[in-house]
Amino acid sequence: MPAVRTVAVAWLLTLAPALAVAQASAPAVAHPPDLPDPLNAAAPVPALPDIAPMAGYVPYQSPKVSPWRQSNADVTPGATPAADPHAGHHMPQGTTAAPASAPAAGQTDPSGHAGHHAH
Repeated sequence: MPAVRTVAVAWLLTLAPALAVAQASAPAVAHPPDLPDPLNAAAPVPALPDIAPMAGYVPYQSPKVSPWRQSNADVTPGATPAADPHAGHHMPQGTTAAPASAPAAGQTDPSGHAGHHAH
């Protein structure tokens, strides 16, 4: 493994002079005539706009907090809490097997959690 590292370092060192020559031989970029020359220390510099540090500041205001039931109803697409007891859970109907403790056919679940076998 040390031999591989040595070869890799040797290759990088042989490329360093080639990269330095490539950078030195790059053509100079023409400077647009409408802008001041950045290399000229005596070139005029355009003035910066005077912007107040507090311009656009809006003081903090506490947000209006809605009751959680109303917030859930606002984000549930096309369902009201009374119409959809799962409130956006999108649980498939009849795809899960009933657990052993499920009520028998024709009986209602007294806990009110019919269909919520996993949670």
